Amino acid sequence: TLGENGISFEEADGRRIGELVFSRPVPHGERGNPRGTVTMALFREGERSFAFGSDIQLLNNEAVEILGSWKPDLCLLSGPPLYLDVVTPEERRRAARRALDLASVTGTLVLDHHLTRTTACRAWLEPLAEKAASMGCRILTGAEFAGRPSLFLEAQRRNLFEKWPVRRSYLPELERADPETRAWIVNLASLLLEGVSLEELDPRELA
Repeated sequence: TLGENGISFEEADGRRIGELVFSRPVPHGERGNPRGTVTMALFREGERSFAFGSDIQLLNNEAVEILGSWKPDLCLLSGPPLYLDVVTPEERRRAARRALDLASVTGTLVLDHHLTRTTACRAWLEPLAEKAASMGCRILTGAEFAGRPSLFLEAQRRNLFEKWPVRRSYLPELERADPETRAWIVNLASLLLEGVSLEELDPRELA
């Protein structure tokens, strides 16, 4: 929360705060990996609900079981990172089964992030989407959910950066367009480099 005295944080793991429900920490990918844990969230509005599965990657049962127990109308999560060696052919099959199980409960499952970092996801996702449709549910990418074609731009990042190089610094242009925002960003970066934590930070210091 952002209050008069700066920024404060509350631990949300396993809690319900108003219409928000947070899961206990679940594996960031496969169980026992060194990448730690993530927290999932359920947002309710009247009779409808939306679940954000963060970086579970469909690589562990624990997170999928929690999402299934929530029974959201719509679920968004990261699909499996098919570009990593850790995702073996067997793990791909398990991830596909978990996706179908979850889609059958939620009705609409949106898979993005890690999954769409490689165009190889098409071969994994398309038969899965067809199977889901035969079951009366949907599995699709974020672009498809928004009614747009999946372009998989991140999978093409190297070619795109070569074609349209990123400028070395956007700050001079930002200075011309919005000097106040530019000063705010620079001040924030300076304070963080000095070791000031966001919890201690007073937003008035950035003005």
